[in-house]
Amino acid sequence: MNDNDDLKSDDLAFAGKLASALDGPLDDATLARLQAAREEAVHAAMQARQGRARWYVGGSAGGAIAAGLALFFILQSPSVQPLPDLDETELAVVAEMELLESLELLAWLDEEMLASEEVDEG
Repeated sequence: MNDNDDLKSDDLAFAGKLASALDGPLDDATLARLQAAREEAVHAAMQARQGRARWYVGGSAGGAIAAGLALFFILQSPSVQPLPDLDETELAVVAEMELLESLELLAWLDEEMLASEEVDEG
């Protein structure tokens, strides 16, 4: 006989003992332990279910509050007014001002870069 046959014979022996033990009625201590285990399993399942229900309610309420706040802030934000119509001279002045601001920014950045290079070298 090999190990596989020994395993099968052990399994068959255990199955026979189990079947003979279950043929007769169970004693009161075993029935009480089975009933206690059953009640504990039902109680644990109910606790897990109630925990999930709390998350569903809390998550739903939180989502509703967040959506309400978002809607409130969207409705309270000022609307963008269209720019007034400008004639050609006003448009030229605005474009010139923007160009000057851009040039001032570039000059400032150039000064900052030179100053940082002097600090790095010194």
